[in-house]
Amino acid sequence: MTGPEEPDPQLLIAEIARFESLDELDAGQFRAYAEAETALENLLLGHSAALTANCEHHEAVGLLDQVLELNRTLRRIAERERLRINDDDCEESQDLQQWRDLADGLILIVEGARLINLAEARRLASDLDGAAQLMRESLEYYGALADSELPQAGVGELRRRIGLAHLTLYAAIAENRIGNYRGAHDALDEVQVVYEELLADAQELEEVEEPFRTIVAEVVRELTSALVDVTTLGAVNEMLQAAQDGRFLEVIDNGRAAVQSFETSILAARAAGPNRNMVALRQMELEYVRGWVHLAGAETAMDRADWDEALSGIRTAREHWATMSRLGLRNLHVGVLAQRPDSTSHDFLLRGALRRLERDRRYRAEIDDLRESLHRSQLSNIQVIASANAAAETRRETTMGDTNHFGGPVNVAGALGSHNRVGPVHQVQHQPQAAGTDLRLLARQLEDLTEVLGAGPRSPRELESVELVRQATTAAKRGDEAGVRGFLAGAGRWILDVAEKIGLDVAVAVMRQSLGA
Repeated sequence: MTGPEEPDPQLLIAEIARFESLDELDAGQFRAYAEAETALENLLLGHSAALTANCEHHEAVGLLDQVLELNRTLRRIAERERLRINDDDCEESQDLQQWRDLADGLILIVEGARLINLAEARRLASDLDGAAQLMRESLEYYGALADSELPQAGVGELRRRIGLAHLTLYAAIAENRIGNYRGAHDALDEVQVVYEELLADAQELEEVEEPFRTIVAEVVRELTSALVDVTTLGAVNEMLQAAQDGRFLEVIDNGRAAVQSFETSILAARAAGPNRNMVALRQMELEYVRGWVHLAGAETAMDRADWDEALSGIRTAREHWATMSRLGLRNLHVGVLAQRPDSTSHDFLLRGALRRLERDRRYRAEIDDLRESLHRSQLSNIQVIASANAAAETRRETTMGDTNHFGGPVNVAGALGSHNRVGPVHQVQHQPQAAGTDLRLLARQLEDLTEVLGAGPRSPRELESVELVRQATTAAKRGDEAGVRGFLAGAGRWILDVAEKIGLDVAVAVMRQSLGA
């Protein structure tokens, strides 16, 4: 089902011009003139709204100027015919007075709309002070309408509230640009609440008479679009605040929310009509946010020492910001923007990230080298100490008198000395046992001990002790705790000293019990 066919504007212009050329109009002629004027006016307002939505604000102002001229002429003719009748109480005079009042009200609305378009053009040119001044001037027209008894007084009050919310939005954008993200956050919250209430009020006015229908429909469209913009700007503001604080995971989360809002806005702009300028502007802002998301991803990758992912994130961020710059040049060329987006700060951020990447990678490598050097130094010290202890034990065995070797359990009471021999006896030994010794853990620690002991040159006595530790390791692996203790008992005290120095707690406990230390 197709909608009503749009009237031919040229025919309307010709018909209006014919009526305007007459010195006087009877009731039927004036009604035909007013209806033709209203039809043309609605066409112009609709096209102006489309231009505004596509960021072609100066072109929209040109159409609004035509609407102003039409209504000023309509008002003049209505007042001329009312005075000609010279009877304020008759129905025709009252009808003419109503058309005059409608024209007065629409003139105030359109004057305000002109200023809002100019304000938005200044905002896109990054002149927030100029935009705010124009917005305040528009409030004078809407305030005058709201305080009047004209038919559109309710629309005037609605537009005045919208203008005040726009001023708060400009203030939020200004705070965002200077890095006061908390102040911007509070202002955006306020704007969102006001827009939501205004939209609800405007939607209640949708069932209105024809002269107001186009105006109210434009208000609803404007508020709906503004709410999307505020939500998106809020997500971008939260993203930048997180970036300022170094909370890069939050940068990614808020950035993705902003990306989704931009993508929704782009789809809506495409569905509403050609809107090439609006789409290009939204795409430019989308590339800005995507660049931040990838830069934040690079920062988190650096924290994980994932250098390849970090470098990829930096490169991708550079690609997005380069695309943003090209879109900015396009928007500058068609007049949507007054200046190309500044890429200097983005280049600075990217160079800084690359410097951090190279610095962190270098530092990590140096730390790893230092750790390895320290580990080698510790092993070397242990080997020197172990060799010294083994040599000292060997000297004690060879210089301090008798050395007694026993081939089995013996009773040695009163029988030690050079000229005493003691044979094997059957005797039950009650050695203290380590409760719940973990033989698997003990085997691993003994393997570590064997590796340290075997790292350097050894004397024959030292090699014999190392071999006993190796045999104790094998016994631990097969679950022979008694065998472990037997082998460790003959390994020598210097082995215990080494085990203590390298922190092998289980092996130390078992060796102490085995050596009676």
